[in-house]
Amino acid sequence: MTKPFVYEIRFLPGTEHNYLLERVTHAGERQALPYEPDDVNWMALLSRQFSFRFVGRNGSLSVYLERSRSKDPTQRGDRPYWSGYRKAHGVQVKTYLGQDLSTRKLEQASATLWARLREKLGLPEEDPFLTTRFISDKRREQESARHLLSQLEKKDQAIADLGRDLASRDQAIVDLKQELALRDQETINLKQELAKRE
Repeated sequence: MTKPFVYEIRFLPGTEHNYLLERVTHAGERQALPYEPDDVNWMALLSRQFSFRFVGRNGSLSVYLERSRSKDPTQRGDRPYWSGYRKAHGVQVKTYLGQDLSTRKLEQASATLWARLREKLGLPEEDPFLTTRFISDKRREQESARHLLSQLEKKDQAIADLGRDLASRDQAIVDLKQELALRDQETINLKQELAKRE
């Protein structure tokens, strides 16, 4: 049995640009992480990995961190870069990603690898070329529904937070009005005291 990848990015069918970044346990259980695609936290987490999976709109790939050693003996060290791989029916293809781990770049890479595999395997364009790593339609629908529910919960939470903010602001306005009323009364009292002294 192959060891599952620690992190996986998946496109959510039925959406335009929604992707999930998930932590996958050794038992295959998935936990969606609360990051927006390509945001700072999303990219920071990916950049700390040695590998992850990407399942896009039209294909999938495995992404690995590799290192290129300089041929120049005067330069020391090596430079890290990312590569994408895909394998099916004993045939493996590879593409260079460099430092770009954006979902746009990963989609381009998965399409490129898909086309190369089709060519190497001699498959026609209309052949439904799927691997066992693709999730079922039912599971895709469930994931999409879960994602939409999660988005609704986030919106509900944001609305609740705004409600609390408004209540807090209303209370601040009431407090300010009371403070102004007290100062107005002090001003009236001072004027009356001055009038008596004159």
